Amino acid sequence: MIDHVWLNLDAYHALWEFHRAHDLVGRVRWGRAPEDDPAPGLLLEPRALNERRHDGIWYRVVDVLKALEERGYEGTGEIVLQVSEDDICPWNIGRFRLRSSSTAHEVERTEAAPDITCSVNALGSLIAGQSSETWLDRIGRAELHDSSRGHVIDQLYAAKYRPNLSFGF
Repeated sequence: MIDHVWLNLDAYHALWEFHRAHDLVGRVRWGRAPEDDPAPGLLLEPRALNERRHDGIWYRVVDVLKALEERGYEGTGEIVLQVSEDDICPWNIGRFRLRSSSTAHEVERTEAAPDITCSVNALGSLIAGQSSETWLDRIGRAELHDSSRGHVIDQLYAAKYRPNLSFGF
């Protein structure tokens, strides 16, 4: 079996039980799973998984305004995001105000002071749900201008599931 695809935790447990029930299976190779896969948290000995991190995601934001408009948002709030550099698509450089409510969101260019400054590459990671803003700030890939605003940005960009593409293309 190459992939586990499941809709809820009961289905996930059933897939692992299916593997366990086969007495001729000597070893199950577990790899290329999403970072938020529940297996390490559910097993008594998670080190036995010999976990490796790998994905085949290639993600590049070509139009920041359109990417911000098309993404869904989990929370409510308003932030100003500044894209500080983009050597390939210079039209992406600038400040963008995002307003999100429980029913809709809007994005526009602005001159307002930014809450966060990042490169277009860091923004791609944020938009995809791969990274949180506070983590990007902590590792130096983004600059949070007011630490009290980090939770608002993280809430807006929260992803129910981390992105994963195990084979690339």
